[in-house]
This record gives sequence, C-alpha cells and structure tokens, in this order.
Amino acid sequence: MNSHPQLSVLMPVRDGANHLVEALESVRASSFRDWELIVANHGSLDGTQAILSRFAAQDPRIQIFDFPRESSFVTVLEQSRRACATPYLARMDADDRMHEERLGEDLKMLKSHPEVSVVSSQVELFPSSEVQEGMTIYMDWQNQILSPEQHDLEIWIEQTICNPAATFRNKSLDDVGGYQEGPFPEDYDLFVRLNVAGHLFKKRSQIGHYWRRHEASLSTQSSHFSHDAFATVKARGLFEKFRLNEKPVCVLGSGRYGGRIAKLLMGHGALVSAFFDVSPVRIGKQRHGVPILAQSELASWKKGHPYGFAIGAVGVRGRRPVVRQLMTEAGFVENTDAICIA
Repeated sequence: MNSHPQLSVLMPVRDGANHLVEALESVRASSFRDWELIVANHGSLDGTQAILSRFAAQDPRIQIFDFPRESSFVTVLEQSRRACATPYLARMDADDRMHEERLGEDLKMLKSHPEVSVVSSQVELFPSSEVQEGMTIYMDWQNQILSPEQHDLEIWIEQTICNPAATFRNKSLDDVGGYQEGPFPEDYDLFVRLNVAGHLFKKRSQIGHYWRRHEASLSTQSSHFSHDAFATVKARGLFEKFRLNEKPVCVLGSGRYGGRIAKLLMGHGALVSAFFDVSPVRIGKQRHGVPILAQSELASWKKGHPYGFAIGAVGVRGRRPVVRQLMTEAGFVENTDAICIA
C-alpha cells in the first residue's frame, strides 16, 4: 500500500448491501491504482458492515469510517471528506459503478488543466427498466455540457455534473466550506457555491460513470430535492454572483416559477422592478407588488435601465431558446447582464 496515494475516493453508504459489492469491485478494477477509498458507513443495519470488513481485509487501500445512524448525511459526507489525505477527491455512490479508466482520466484532466477545479466524465443511467423519460432527457442534456463556459452558463438551469461522477481538487472544497447543511440538495448547493466563487468545471466526452436509478434513491425521496429547494439555492447564488442588490432586475415570466424566484430574490434584497409576460390575463397586473409588462416592452425597459439584469424564468419545456432570443434582441448579453433559469 502506498502511504501517500495520489487520489481519494469518497463513498458514503447506508443500508447498501444490495449493490455495494458491485460498487466496490468497480473501484478496485480501476486501471489507475494509486488511490485510497474512504467508505463512510452511515449506521447501516443490513449486511453492509460485513461486506465492508471483508473488502477492507483484502485491500489495505480501503478505510471504513463508522457514523451513527442519527447523523445527518451532510455531517457524514463532510467529516469523511476531511479524512481524505490527498489533493484530489473522487465522489462515488455505493450503488453505482465506475468505468475502469475514470479515475486515471479524471486525474489526468485535473493535472493538465490547473485552472479547473472540478472534472467529470459523461454518465450512463442504468438499469434501463428503472430509467424514466424525464431522467433520460436530463442526462442527455447534462452529457452535452463539456466546456467551462457551458457549465458556467447552464448551472442555473440544473446541476451540470452528476455528483457521484465528480472529481474535485480538495482545496476547492475547503475554499467554499465543503458540503453544508440546509433544506436544499447538498450537491447542487456545493456546485453553485463553487461557481459563485469562480471555480471552473470541465467534462470529457466519454462515459466514465454508471448512475443507478431505483426507488430508494435519495433524490427521489427527500424534500431537499424539490423544485422549491433548488430555487432557494439558485436565488442565493444569482444574488451573490451578479450583485442583484446593486441594479434593477426584471424577470421574464410572471407565472408560478417566475413569481417564486422573484420572491426569493427580493427576500435577499434584489431590486426586482418588472415582470414580462405574454399572457393578456397577467399583463397590466402586479405580482409581489411588481408590475407585469408585455414582453414587447423588454427592449424599452433595457434602454431605460442600461445596467439592468434580466432573468428568463419560463419553465415550459422548449421555451428557453425563445426567451434567450428575446433577451438578446433586447440588448442583453447572457451571463453578463442576463441569465436563464429553470
């Protein structure tokens, strides 16, 4: 065993006996060998402990950290992350599989791109019998986001990197305080805070991770992964990154989602001064005390507010390109004084 491995793999597990062997074997099958595996056992009550003990006895690179069942998931993640002894941290879930080339390729990308803090491969969902249409659409979208510029733009739509497929510079996580507690998705919150702090993401165009879908997945059960929870993270991140307390803000879309994001932003102190909509039922009214104007007036608003900021918040699938075109034609530059969210 190398007493100074190059890379740490962090794998939390709770009652994961059904798929744990497959996950552990995929890590051990990696063509890159200079790693340590930190397994955080979150009070498992099934056969997880026995499986972990067997693998740790066979491979000294595997270390087990036990946590009480009542500990929060973020506590388990963050305390075990701080036990990692290397500059690079690869996340892995106990019900997934990694490609044998993933760790080596991730490390190669980080070393060859010192300006980048987070890397990933593309991801494949499995088993096909459990993959719903919405997840397929999401993963097809996510797998197209490769460059730092794409990640910087699209992170406000959704998470652009699958968390268990990510490999980080551990120092970048320290810089933003690591995983944090709150009524929101801890992984998306982390990626947004990294983005706001100026850290860059990059993805390579090969499948390196296999993401298992099943009914027990945390993201299908917890209220921390609701639309409201994601909106909370987006509003805070947008407010901080674009300093929305220093300029007038308009929101394209006064429906449920536009109204929700505007209210959250106003709660932070953002200067929301107008909504824009196409619905004749809404135009001329107010939401949260803010007037709703016709979208045809957007260019005039921009001329009257040359330093204003526009947020495209239309949740209807397929409308985003239309909203982006409207903002561009009105004189906005996306990721400078405009952004689309979903």
